[in-house]
Amino acid sequence: MMPEPRLAYLYSSNQSRLYEQDILDVLAAPRGSVRQFRYEEGWLAPSLRDRVEDAQGTDALIHFSLQQEEKYHDAVVIPVRWARIQEAAVSGGVCTLQLRMAGWCSLKAPRVNGRIDFDSKEARDDKTRIVKSYQEWLRACNAPRPYDYWAGLGPTVSNEEGVFEQAEDGLLFRYCSQYLRATRSFTSARFYRIKTVRTFVGSSEESRELEADDDGIFGVTGGRTLIVELAHFQPVLPQSPERVRVATDGRNVLLIGKPEFEIASRYDVVSIELHVVEPSTTQAQETAVLIEPDGSMFGARIRLRLRVLRSAMRTATGVTGAALAAVLLGLPTVLPMADSLKALSIAAATVLTAMLASAGLRR
Repeated sequence: MMPEPRLAYLYSSNQSRLYEQDILDVLAAPRGSVRQFRYEEGWLAPSLRDRVEDAQGTDALIHFSLQQEEKYHDAVVIPVRWARIQEAAVSGGVCTLQLRMAGWCSLKAPRVNGRIDFDSKEARDDKTRIVKSYQEWLRACNAPRPYDYWAGLGPTVSNEEGVFEQAEDGLLFRYCSQYLRATRSFTSARFYRIKTVRTFVGSSEESRELEADDDGIFGVTGGRTLIVELAHFQPVLPQSPERVRVATDGRNVLLIGKPEFEIASRYDVVSIELHVVEPSTTQAQETAVLIEPDGSMFGARIRLRLRVLRSAMRTATGVTGAALAAVLLGLPTVLPMADSLKALSIAAATVLTAMLASAGLRR
């Protein structure tokens, strides 16, 4: 008999601004990137605490938990993102989970007269019903939840149960933002996410979307233009433009254009263009692009990790040139040559080495 499928239920609450920040960061992170959650061992449900070492590869569902210190009301939880546990370990009484981000998630969107509506009174009533029914579903299937536990294993949710909205990522991100914005924690938050990371070389070559590797790092070949496409959605129109900063290391990756973009409308798609510098050696260069709110704005802090690789053509050129220079230098020692030919061979090797160095090509 096959074992029952299990799902890790993970919660980040409103008890700290840092925990609320985690929710915005999770919502903004690109697919395949890796985020870290930590829990004191005592807050793990036995279903997870007793088998932490076996949790690797388990699917997870990340929630925001709206709760009260004295437990005056039941914790209200809102799902935001699917993930997979990449690594799990306990050290010093703290469980650390490395989570690889998967698709976005939202409860069923409220509908009035068959149309999705988050703003009318009828919609608010339906939204309340949907949120409460999810809490009842968690209780009925005995899934771990606050206040008892903040992480644990429970039953897998199937699409047939109608618990979550079924839509493409952009809509799920919007619907989830609407649910979060209705809480005091996210009333003034700005919602944005990385939609795609892609390269563009020129008119003769099409743009290619990149995927993160197992470490959550996006590999990109040097000499390319990297486009980070970011989508934002605000449940309420901003009263004035708000800025989000973009920063690079200025050596491996260079920003093309202004080091910021503005949120001045309810929704938009922003393309951040970057020039990726080709490494001078075959050793890959790791770096990151930072995207974070300017000033007091409450929004996601994104760290997009990149691994810059040298192109195969330049690697072949560097290796071949270095080998040829070595041959030219070695010829006078193994073959009988006139002094003039020896000098010519050494001079040619010197010139070739200098040309490779000036072109930034080394092994």
